[in-house]
Amino acid sequence: MSELMERLVMNSKPAPGAEFLRECFSYNPDTGELFWNARPVSHFKSENACSAWNGRYANNPCGCIRPDGYVKISVNKVSYLAHRVIWKMITGTDSEFTDHINGIKSDNRLANLRDVTMTENNRNMVGGLASENNFIGVYWHQQRSKWMARIRCEDSERYIGIYDDIKIAVLAYNAECERVHGEYGKRKIEHNLNKLRELGL
Repeated sequence: MSELMERLVMNSKPAPGAEFLRECFSYNPDTGELFWNARPVSHFKSENACSAWNGRYANNPCGCIRPDGYVKISVNKVSYLAHRVIWKMITGTDSEFTDHINGIKSDNRLANLRDVTMTENNRNMVGGLASENNFIGVYWHQQRSKWMARIRCEDSERYIGIYDDIKIAVLAYNAECERVHGEYGKRKIEHNLNKLRELGL
């Protein structure tokens, strides 16, 4: 696995513990906004660091909208998607797929968030992904309702596999592309990684 692919997989991380998040943030379910709490000393290396941080950030709104439309927040220099943090705060569990019902990625009102299955998530993404052919080597298999990865090698196409999860399909293609094409496949691999980042995957 290349360094870029490994880094992408590492970025698909669960949110911190629910209690810790509730100490960090207050959430308005009607607006979808997160605000910094006055955080306890246990979150910091010293009382001075705690006082300085709270003096600057406590009670302020937090997060920024990424180019792909999702809201990002950072806790202890680690970035998370706001809707994943909110889901963990409210339910106490991580959701692999949290769907924005109205399709607006920055609308994190509780009424607009729902936990969906992998199949439902894939179905919601079909129109935006398969029809626009955003990914190289990954296609929506209509009959099986799954993602298929295949690669062109010399004069023929080679089947790689079929997957429930689009991200796994893309990573499978990228790994095979790196193995088959080496340096010549880097542009395709980077293209796919950029598309995954745009989708917050």
